[in-house]
Amino acid sequence: MKRLLILSILFTFSTTGLFAQSARQGLHVEAGTTSGTFTFSSTDAETDAYALDQTPTGTMQNVYYSKIFESNLILGAGMQSYTATGTSEDTGTLTISGVAYTFTVAVDQEVAFSGLFGMVGYNLNIGSIASFQPQLRIGVSNSLTYDHTVTLTSGTFTTDIVASETGTVSPMVIVLPFNFNLGDSIELGVQAHTMNAGIEYIADTDTYTSVIDAGVSVSVAYYF
Repeated sequence: MKRLLILSILFTFSTTGLFAQSARQGLHVEAGTTSGTFTFSSTDAETDAYALDQTPTGTMQNVYYSKIFESNLILGAGMQSYTATGTSEDTGTLTISGVAYTFTVAVDQEVAFSGLFGMVGYNLNIGSIASFQPQLRIGVSNSLTYDHTVTLTSGTFTTDIVASETGTVSPMVIVLPFNFNLGDSIELGVQAHTMNAGIEYIADTDTYTSVIDAGVSVSVAYYF
């Protein structure tokens, strides 16, 4: 059934001229920064009182191939990598065996995803010097990693709680690229990225939610 659906879509594209001779093919390299949201909550009232939310930052590196058709439809595929790290710290009181102790809690977290993605977009030329190419990129079973270290300190007592988690995600990333032509073959661009990719990690009564949700990058493209 899926094969018949794909064949029917391709037949429709071919008969409507959507996949007519390509106007341009390109290789793109992007690099930039990311930002996200790390939140902490607990069902334990004393622990939940700690203010450990973070606004993490990180980096991205993406490489992909694109093809712009005469209809201005853009299709492409490539590799993507996004990371974000953050640190937070707060001091409060924890009761152990009926005795209240003052503890400083520090949390270091990192979340990352990487892997293949497919892309569909549309090309809007701005005269002969620039273009706007809104895109939707969908990750294909990207690998997800999450690491955190919780450090508890009270007086001379210090202990670390280390945890990690791995999995797969298929993130949807909306990218808004503005590109500037440098001759017939080279383009320089700047992109805004919006997504919601991350993990919810639960440890006993504590919940850590770590999400990468935005980014900004610059790019260079070679067309042939």
